Amino acid sequence: MSRTGVPGTSSPIVADLVTGAADTLRVKVDPRFAVDTSMEPTVEFSPRGDLLLVQATQFSIYVWDLATKQVRDSLTDIAVYANLLASDDGSIVAATDAGMVQFWRRGSREPSSQFLWKLGAPPRTFALSPNGDLFAYDRDGKVTLGDVTRGDIIGEIETGLGSAIGLAFVDDGRAFVAVNTEGRVARIATDPDAWVQRACAIAAAGGAFDRVRIHGRAAAVAPPQRCRPEPVKR
Repeated sequence: MSRTGVPGTSSPIVADLVTGAADTLRVKVDPRFAVDTSMEPTVEFSPRGDLLLVQATQFSIYVWDLATKQVRDSLTDIAVYANLLASDDGSIVAATDAGMVQFWRRGSREPSSQFLWKLGAPPRTFALSPNGDLFAYDRDGKVTLGDVTRGDIIGEIETGLGSAIGLAFVDDGRAFVAVNTEGRVARIATDPDAWVQRACAIAAAGGAFDRVRIHGRAAAVAPPQRCRPEPVKR
C-alpha cells in the first residue's frame, strides 16, 4: 500500500501497489479551519496498516479506518504541522513537533496528555509501545522512557551507543531497542524493576562510592534503600 496527500485539499490517496487499485478518501473539513492550499496533507499509516492518519489542516487530524473508509476519530487542539504516529493496536495517536508530543486516546477529540521536550532540539527518534501505554525517545544516546497516560517520565538510561537512528519497542512492549549509525543495537527492558537493578549496579560501583565520599556526606555512602539486600530471616 502507498499513501499521499492531495495538495490544497484534506484528501489522501491510498493505492494498492500490487493491483494498482487506488481510492481518494474525502472528508468535509471544519469551515473554521481553512486548508492551506500550499501544503500537502501529512499522511501516515498505522503500524498494522489498518488506519490512516491525516493532518489536513494545521488544527486537526483525522484517523481513517481503511476497512470501512470512514473517519474513526477527528482530533483537535493541535496548532502546528506534526509528525504522526499510532500505537500498534490503534488505541493511541501521537503528534510530535519541535516543542512537545501530544497524545490522543481512541474515541476522544481532545488530547488526553502531552509531554514537553527538555531544553534543546527535539528528538529525531520516537516510538510508542504496542498498547500505547509507553513512549520512548533518544537524544544523544540517552533514551527517555515515559508514561503516556501521565505524560511524564519513568526514567532515563544511557545506551552507550551514541545517538540512535532507530528506536522500537519489542517483545510486546517488554523491551525497546536503539540502533546507531554503525548498526549496533542496545536492548533495554521496560520493566521498572530492571531499571532499579541497573541503577543499583551503578550506585554500588566503586567509582560511585568514591564520588560520594569526595563530594557528599560520609553518611550518604551507603547504597539507596531499594538497593540493599533483604535481611535474611532466621
